[in-house]
Amino acid sequence: MTRRAALLLPVAFAAGLAAGLLAARRSPEPAPPAGPRTAARVTAAPAETPEPVVPVVETAGPRVVLSVLVSRPDGGAPAEAELSCRLRSSEEKPLLRTWRPDAPHVALPEGSFDIRAVAGADREFASGTARILLRAGEAPPPLTLTLAPLAGVRGRVVLPPTLLLRSVEVEAWTIGESPRRRLGTCQTTGAGRYAIAGLPPGPCLLAVQDLVSLEVAISEGMIETDLVVPDPAGEAITVRVQGPDGGPVFSAWVDVRSPADPEGLEKRHGSRDVHAGPGVRLLLQVGEDCDADAFLRVKTDGLGSRKVPLPPRGGAVTVRFAEPAWLRVEVKGLAGSEDLGYLFTLRLESTPESEAHEQDALDFELESPVVFGPLQPGPARLGLLLNERELASWPAVLASGRNELVVTAPPLHELVVQVPGRGAGDLTLRPAAGGECASWSDCDQGEGTCRFAGLPAGRYILELADGRKEDGRMEVEVPARGVVRFEAERCDALRVAELEAEGLLGRAGLRAGDLVLAVDGEEFDNVARGRALVELAATRETAELRLLRDSAPLTIRVPGAALATAEPATFEPAAR
Repeated sequence: MTRRAALLLPVAFAAGLAAGLLAARRSPEPAPPAGPRTAARVTAAPAETPEPVVPVVETAGPRVVLSVLVSRPDGGAPAEAELSCRLRSSEEKPLLRTWRPDAPHVALPEGSFDIRAVAGADREFASGTARILLRAGEAPPPLTLTLAPLAGVRGRVVLPPTLLLRSVEVEAWTIGESPRRRLGTCQTTGAGRYAIAGLPPGPCLLAVQDLVSLEVAISEGMIETDLVVPDPAGEAITVRVQGPDGGPVFSAWVDVRSPADPEGLEKRHGSRDVHAGPGVRLLLQVGEDCDADAFLRVKTDGLGSRKVPLPPRGGAVTVRFAEPAWLRVEVKGLAGSEDLGYLFTLRLESTPESEAHEQDALDFELESPVVFGPLQPGPARLGLLLNERELASWPAVLASGRNELVVTAPPLHELVVQVPGRGAGDLTLRPAAGGECASWSDCDQGEGTCRFAGLPAGRYILELADGRKEDGRMEVEVPARGVVRFEAERCDALRVAELEAEGLLGRAGLRAGDLVLAVDGEEFDNVARGRALVELAATRETAELRLLRDSAPLTIRVPGAALATAEPATFEPAAR
């Protein structure tokens, strides 16, 4: 910034402040006549448009200053309102801006906007939606938005002294519909207040998580209804959380989770984010659908987390935390894998014997240490992942305080494949032992080459499917000697790869590892033809399969319906 520009800043600021004070002292326009309670009206432009007080929206392109007047049903102005400005040509969320009587101007980019005002401590007043077209270089007429009361419900959530919830979710649901629809939701504030506005008139069901529900009748305006949660003593479990010295921790969060979903991403049992203050006994409500082997997850500030068995209803458990541990991890042996750096992840989890802490995963930069913590001490397992697939793992025993672990990653190799005369865009690689491949690939369709990086040593299957009649398959060894030329193996059989013994195909006599040589007496010389024969046989009542099992020929008949249930991975390409 130059000296001249620096001297001009205070002058420009003073000029803007004076303009703002002058605009604020002007008398407001008279309130428009009453109309429909949710209508938004556009008034005529005044002879002179005042300078904007606050440029509300910052945009890179030209902006248009719009003067907005928000009025209550009685003609007065609210102390503050929230403007929702949605650009009709955009899929983005509406712009939310604060409106005040002394700052009635908003700066918006040009375009067609839908503008709505909401006001009130519980957002119980709203205007209709006004549509206005803004053009750069044109002064738009002032916009008047008249608020009207919304129907809804508000009140307090009253909890028993034995149940402390950091916050609770209140939901409003329809009654008499199948399936039910959720009409609105809100989280309670620290004082236990809740408010759900914009509900349609009629009966609805209010629910506080799985603790209590109440049917209410919604009419005009906001009705007051308190939701009293009964004391869950005898129905809940008692959780006491202690620190390393045996005293209470400052705060803890407890919830009940399922072993089938330890991350809690799909299903949680019981109350969420239950908060226990110092010296307080906590009663945790447990849902009726809780799994028999569910567990408690207890998190603390500064001490880490623990997983403990879930006691029976009416029971109690004391969770004592030890002094926390930190683990500094350094991974060696990844030099030369810079192209894969952002795909590596370190995952630390406690062993089943300790359950001292929950799983934690961190991305890391190559040749840079990673620090996990705070954690609870105990046996743990560290895994190195590439593309969410584990490459290696190491045991670790965490003690309170600082811990260090230096590990060496397994050698990773590169495989370059050339496909003569055909595109390589549909070339895939997978381990011969099964499962998915964690490698990173870069295929050049024009050159007909494909590079796979980040491969541990072992045998892999290359498969090519470019929409032609035949699919190509080739087995390769990694590390390979130079560029591998893709030469499709003869695929005149289908190997039964994935099969449930108690499924229809298993009960019909098929076993994993069987080679299908012919279907209803017809042999095939490529994978596409073999799979087509299986699909055709699935439409018949029964089908004859000629097999090779443990090098011995065998013929069986299977129901067509059993073949119809087969997944694509059930039959994989193979050679006799």
